[in-house]
Amino acid sequence: MDYLRSPRRPTHSQELQTALQSMQGRRAPGIDGLSVEFYRAYWDVLSNDLLDVFNESLASGSMPVSCRRAVITLLPKKGNLQDIKNWRPVSLLCVDYKLLSKALATRLGRAVEQVIHRDQTYCVPGRSMVDNVHLIRDVLEVSSSLDINTGLISLDQERLSTALSTASSGK
Repeated sequence: MDYLRSPRRPTHSQELQTALQSMQGRRAPGIDGLSVEFYRAYWDVLSNDLLDVFNESLASGSMPVSCRRAVITLLPKKGNLQDIKNWRPVSLLCVDYKLLSKALATRLGRAVEQVIHRDQTYCVPGRSMVDNVHLIRDVLEVSSSLDINTGLISLDQERLSTALSTASSGK
């Protein structure tokens, strides 16, 4: 429950080290040129300063410049490289940003069970959309056995949001 009371609580060195160890190496670095391997090799030297920077960022609500910059480049896909659709844009982010993001995502992941209703199953680790299919089947079976007329409504939240935005803007 600590994650819910204080989502901006300071990070701890162990959170960052765990995040760093779980990151894949041998990836292109961001604009600073520092790789995951560099952070691993010099963790003992970097960890305290990095921890201070991250905690200051959480307290102030402002990320350091290195966490707000990226290199955008194009990677070729298959096919004729003269055709723009055969190129894929990617953003190369600095490892310090990825490190903090991973640590915070892990922290938020522990709060998911308490924040997101148990019937919400899409994209929640440890939950399956199949559970909702079983729930619907059970509701229909119980309704039928009790001779209760039942209807189901399925809403596409993205389309609903777009429709409501359009309606409210008068378009």
